[in-house]
Amino acid sequence: MFESTFPHFNLKTSNRIGFIFPKLKEVQYIRNRISHHEVIFDYPASVNNCYNNILLLLSWLSPEIRSLADEVSSFNEVWKENTRIFLKSTSDFSKVNNIFLNTD
Repeated sequence: MFESTFPHFNLKTSNRIGFIFPKLKEVQYIRNRISHHEVIFDYPASVNNCYNNILLLLSWLSPEIRSLADEVSSFNEVWKENTRIFLKSTSDFSKVNNIFLNTD
């Protein structure tokens, strides 16, 4: 069953499911946060890592689908721009918060 689901999985590991399961769980976690309209910018590294896991999982399903995802996805450009904006606004908020709390 594993081979039919991930026919292009080519890593030599004795615990294939144990290797893939955390990647699938991370994708599911981010997917659930998005589906429930929750903020995902709280964990920027996790979202970027999740995207990379999605691409990796796609490559194990089908290299052709992975190539298509690379061609049509604008995730990296959008993510870089929005992460920069988010981190700047978070930094500005921290500065303002420090002034009011006098915690410099």
